[in-house]
Amino acid sequence: NATLANRVAFQTSTTNGFTVVSVIPNGSGSAASVVLENNSTYTNSGYLQVTVSSSAANIISGIRGTGTYLPLTFSTGGSEAMRIDTSGNLGIGNTPSGTYKLEVTGSGYFSSNLVVAGDLTVNGTTTTINSTTLSVDDKNIELGSVTSPTDITADGGGITLKGATDKTLNWVNATGAWTSSAVISERYRDWE
Repeated sequence: NATLANRVAFQTSTTNGFTVVSVIPNGSGSAASVVLENNSTYTNSGYLQVTVSSSAANIISGIRGTGTYLPLTFSTGGSEAMRIDTSGNLGIGNTPSGTYKLEVTGSGYFSSNLVVAGDLTVNGTTTTINSTTLSVDDKNIELGSVTSPTDITADGGGITLKGATDKTLNWVNATGAWTSSAVISERYRDWE
């Protein structure tokens, strides 16, 4: 059959049956592997090894001799969907640049909590927080933190509370003062 040239095929003898190819250890052994080499010179090759032992199931991209380490790629629908490079960096929807341990092209979704132990940088036009309460431990919030801040870059900056009409507190550079869209009520006032 020309469609099976250069291949070895296994098929169950059961009509319309399910075919299983198993690699099992001998006797009291507890591990088995399948190894694919990319060079007929066995001692100088890159290889993919799938190993199962009593403690772990491993997929390994390795080398022998002068072989070259290769990334692990995962494809579906005719396109590469995920890649782990030889430094252990993971790219989903992209080839990792090598700068980050995880790079994702496309949207992501977490159905539960997300904890970031280090700093969080968000590069985008809009950051939306859909939560009932926003709790910030820091006592100071910086707005308008551009590379070279001036009163001109601060002009119009402030806080907007959404209501039937917007309630705003903004810095106006022309007047050199904070301006509120509503009256600010003072319950107590100390006179000097």
